[in-house]
Amino acid sequence: MMHRSAAPASQKAQVRHGSHPITVVIPCLNEALAIEATVERLFSTASIASPEVIVVDGGSKDATLRVISSLRVRYRTLRVLASPVPSRGKQMSMGAKIAASTSRLVLFLHADTLLPAAWDQAIVEADARHPTLMLGCFRLALPEPIDSKLRIMLLVANLRASWARLPYGDQAYFVRSQELDRIGGIDETLPMMEDVDLLARYQRAAKSKAKRCSLLRERDSLCILNLSVITSPRRWKKKGVWRNTLLNQVYMLAWWAGVSPRTIYAWYYR
Repeated sequence: MMHRSAAPASQKAQVRHGSHPITVVIPCLNEALAIEATVERLFSTASIASPEVIVVDGGSKDATLRVISSLRVRYRTLRVLASPVPSRGKQMSMGAKIAASTSRLVLFLHADTLLPAAWDQAIVEADARHPTLMLGCFRLALPEPIDSKLRIMLLVANLRASWARLPYGDQAYFVRSQELDRIGGIDETLPMMEDVDLLARYQRAAKSKAKRCSLLRERDSLCILNLSVITSPRRWKKKGVWRNTLLNQVYMLAWWAGVSPRTIYAWYYR
């Protein structure tokens, strides 16, 4: 259902936060081959205004910082921060804290992921249409051509997100700054699995809200846009589609079983 009164309120909130309705936070580590295309696509497809973009580097040893420096000459709203440790949780938290002071909405984007056309307009409209929105994301796509195994993987990933309401971080989460602060922000202690932790805490908060108000539905707190981000298939090509998919499930089960995130991190990068 459309709530026409929500748009003006959203617009007022944007004005209160500053000139950027959305701040994009990109954690990165050794992404010299991917970060330029990601940033250029982000700016070239924005339709509302030049977005604020914060790249948080985790100590890259390749040419990532040189690439970002050249990008900053072209894009004045691009900033770069240096994280003291290569931790996705710490990197995302650093960016989110700055974003909260300038923007109503925060988009967390992986360094190897390309946004669709008018992505910012779609997010702002979703924010205006859904007053109970707590977290949103995009559908997942891969660059063509892709083989049948990857097509099956994509189908499963998008069904998991839409039916089971379990999107992963590579689908580019976007959240309201105030809601993120309300649930305690990003857990800085997590070197990885920060997206799973964030989604779990939002789901608990949504369930609590739904219990307190009979007019709210828990499903309404998550919005999956009918637009796709294009992420790199490098993980699947490196390890194989089925092996990588199986490993992802192992990491998830380990997380829910209480295995230390640092242990999972060591498994992932060995």
